[in-house]
Amino acid sequence: MLLFQSAEVLYKAIFDSARFTVIATDLDGLIYYCNQYAVDLLGYSKEELVGKETPLLIHDHAEVVEYGEVLSKELGVQVTGFEVFVARARLGKPSENRWTYISKEGERIPVLLSVTQINDEEGNIRGFLGIAKDIREVEHLKVINQEGEERFRRLADAAFEAIAVTCEGVIIDCNDQCVSLLNQPREHIVDQPMMKFIAPSDRDLVRQRILADYQQVYKIDLIRSDGERVPVEVSGRTAFWDNREVRITAVRDVRDRRELEVKLAHQKEELKEKNRQLKHLAMHDELTGIANRRHGVNYLCKLLAGDDLLKKPISVLMIDVDHFKKLNDDFGHSVGDQALRQLGQIWPTVLRAEDLLVRWGGEEFLCIFPGTNIKDATALADQVRTLSLNCIDLPISLTVSIGVASTEHGIRDQDQLLYCADHALYAAKKTGRNCVVSDPGWT
Repeated sequence: MLLFQSAEVLYKAIFDSARFTVIATDLDGLIYYCNQYAVDLLGYSKEELVGKETPLLIHDHAEVVEYGEVLSKELGVQVTGFEVFVARARLGKPSENRWTYISKEGERIPVLLSVTQINDEEGNIRGFLGIAKDIREVEHLKVINQEGEERFRRLADAAFEAIAVTCEGVIIDCNDQCVSLLNQPREHIVDQPMMKFIAPSDRDLVRQRILADYQQVYKIDLIRSDGERVPVEVSGRTAFWDNREVRITAVRDVRDRRELEVKLAHQKEELKEKNRQLKHLAMHDELTGIANRRHGVNYLCKLLAGDDLLKKPISVLMIDVDHFKKLNDDFGHSVGDQALRQLGQIWPTVLRAEDLLVRWGGEEFLCIFPGTNIKDATALADQVRTLSLNCIDLPISLTVSIGVASTEHGIRDQDQLLYCADHALYAAKKTGRNCVVSDPGWT
């Protein structure tokens, strides 16, 4: 025995169990069937719906008129009343639109209405079937999403960083700071490939970071509309937005910081150079440019602290310019200064890299020879004395007296070594000047 006696009974049973409205009309729009969901949604009984004209009973009249004007332009004929709903379906075209149902209580219910033909066995149109889905919840969620998006935009626009949202490498939204940073209107940014705004040298890095879902801060350069490269720090993360996987990227303009870093680096280099100059001034004589007494003492102390003095003795020359006071008195201090500068320039020509020439004070000089015995030091001293005669552009010839001392025979104390050199210098002066005398204790 069949449960249903006809297809019509079967269809009615199916429609009454559906969670959408089903309304069937004749060719003129009179309702001859509605399912239970339509009754529940609209608040009318079936008796109140069947036999009534659908647009007048359950639709917003102003909405019907408005859409009729749009449809009239589309089809090129005047479309009004019930034809607004079925004109496209009558032509065999798909017809699905958002409409507003008006319930018996006056509630406005947004629905998505699809209209199709009802045909007989010969294919003739006998009426129309309207199936509508209640979309109140969908539109409520859409409003919530719109409000959320608006809140997000307000927050994004209030952020210090530029924010860009990309989907599959294309920018789909950005905030005001992004517009300002790229110096382009929003419509020239949205729907553009993200890589268009990234410096070519940084594009591979950005691709790698995106593939790895890298969320730490890293540095790249952007390209503005005027071609300027803008140094930025970026960080991004993957999210789901509007049922799509997107990447939200925050971009911070670091031009000011970069300029500050460059300025600080420049200042640091200047400071290093000034420190170098100060160190040089602290260790060198201002007049002659050679090592000063402090430098000489430090160098000699360092050498005397070594363990190999027996094999590599240290020798020193104590040099005094003969009759220097008379030179200053007779020709002025500028001539005396010129003489000292020339000596500071010509004596180093016979010295090795490890030897050190020191202005000891006034017209006295000290020359330190590491790894040199007293015999070799005495020979070097005579070269220094001879060079002194080569000073030019002076009103008189210069001569010097030199005393030589060495650690070769056991001296380990700086004061003792310098005393011996001074003692030898005194002997050279007493001998008649313009000569070299080695420390009497070691000759």
